[in-house]
Amino acid sequence: MNCLQELYHTYAAKADFLCVYIAEAHAVDEWPMGEAVTLKQAATMDERRGAAAQFVASTGFEWPLVCDGMDNEFNRLFGAWPTRFYVVEGGRLTFKAELDASRKFDVDDLKTFVKHRVVNNGV
Repeated sequence: MNCLQELYHTYAAKADFLCVYIAEAHAVDEWPMGEAVTLKQAATMDERRGAAAQFVASTGFEWPLVCDGMDNEFNRLFGAWPTRFYVVEGGRLTFKAELDASRKFDVDDLKTFVKHRVVNNGV
């Protein structure tokens, strides 16, 4: 999480950042992962907003954050579950971080891409 915060603080003055909070990846009532995740899948927007607020409060996450609708349209259109990172420029998707073989993200790829775009395009 620290590397995402660092990326935000480094480039927030030159690029827009937005986190879209989607459906719970491991809700206790759908796909439990042990005691680490204790949230049920949200049934209403108020519940989803509450879960997002809990995420921000528990992690100190500082990016601007919005919630996907209950129709999960963002997740459906972008394949965002459980976690993805995208760069959108001029209305076009120009970068999508993928999981590596160990099922983790190499955030360095995202950082390198953003840095390159900001430096070379004067974003």
